[in-house]
Amino acid sequence: MDNRATSHRRHLVTRSALTQIITLLVLLSHAAMALKAAEAATGARFTAMAVVSGSMEPTFKRGDLLLFATRSDDSPVRVGDVVLYRKPVPDDDDGPPVVVHRVIEVRERRDGGGADILTKGDDNSVDDGGSVLYGGAPYLRRDQVIGKAVGYLPGAGWPAIVFEEAGVDRRAVAGVVGLVALVQIVREAMNA
Repeated sequence: MDNRATSHRRHLVTRSALTQIITLLVLLSHAAMALKAAEAATGARFTAMAVVSGSMEPTFKRGDLLLFATRSDDSPVRVGDVVLYRKPVPDDDDGPPVVVHRVIEVRERRDGGGADILTKGDDNSVDDGGSVLYGGAPYLRRDQVIGKAVGYLPGAGWPAIVFEEAGVDRRAVAGVVGLVALVQIVREAMNA
């Protein structure tokens, strides 16, 4: 009778572990499908970026996670948009290669060659024009803008910041966490 109860308990633990794994996979697949549906509906691709400094306070704080819609180079950028842009990175620069700031001025070029864009962090006293962020140029080019902010999650970017500052690859951490969870589930199933 004792062996039968142990066998039954082991079966329940294994079944519970498999249910948890399947539930996690279903949730991840639903999130991926929702992202693809949003991309199909809007014609945009999405990327996320953690706010790594206080330059956008009080609107966004360090550690907030912003979601950006990326579109073709012909999508308009307007004053007030919060944009993610690529900065020219000198070899000796240790800062992030992208910046999140608000558009404060847009100048259409007379030659029809697009727009010149000026940005500024909400908490900064001066705009970004002519700074190292633009590589010394007075304005940003439209092709340097990666995307416009469409949403954010307060505080959700902290794991990315911690991993980045520690010099850890996020994919490696996710893999290790998944492996540890799988080993724990298998161990519980075998010990039951």
